[in-house]
Amino acid sequence: RAGKIPTTTARTTTRRPGPSFDNTDLCRGNLDTIVTAKDDTTYAFYGNKHWKLTDTSVEAGYPRAISQYWDGLPGNLDAAFTWTNGKTYFFKGNKYYRFSEIGKMDRGYPKDLSKGFEGIPDNVDAAMVWAVNKKIYFFKGSEYWKFDPDKKPPVDKSYPRPVSNWDGIPNRLDAALQYKNGKTYFFKDGKYYRFDDKNFKLDQEANPGFPREAGFWWFGCDPNSVRLT
Repeated sequence: RAGKIPTTTARTTTRRPGPSFDNTDLCRGNLDTIVTAKDDTTYAFYGNKHWKLTDTSVEAGYPRAISQYWDGLPGNLDAAFTWTNGKTYFFKGNKYYRFSEIGKMDRGYPKDLSKGFEGIPDNVDAAMVWAVNKKIYFFKGSEYWKFDPDKKPPVDKSYPRPVSNWDGIPNRLDAALQYKNGKTYFFKDGKYYRFDDKNFKLDQEANPGFPREAGFWWFGCDPNSVRLT
């Protein structure tokens, strides 16, 4: 997500015939969760709908109903991540849902969060696998938890810790993501933040800087839209 400067000529106003998409909700800054699946395809979710993303926008034919394409998955999700084995996990309330294949929920799910993710609170804001250590991080309000499946207990007693430890990242996130480029992104209120994993702070080398408008850089929104003024 670099190399694109928002100008009034960044998107043509000419309408081409053929498939189209509706990114209105995303352009308004609405986002429940966003996740990159094992095939490097990224999906955004809001309410009862979801969008498949391209490198710079939304794929034609979206949004689509979550229930129609993700068997058994509810709307209004809290968080999601794809684990190192390629399985994607979704979270809502005190339940979690696992998909080994895109769109097909694994047998026996949903399961109680307390059973599979001991030490993690209900109703989380965001979740992601951090590329640096391959551990799972959950965020809620002003706190975060590191979940290490290889340890017992999986959450160290030193957690929760303040989100402010992630320098430059706000509290009460909408979503977090390890994108297909291996970089870490956080989303809140229509903006996104790229994290400098090496120096453990908000990426300050980019131009324009962060946070940026997610609508333009991720979802193909008009740079002159309300969210981008």
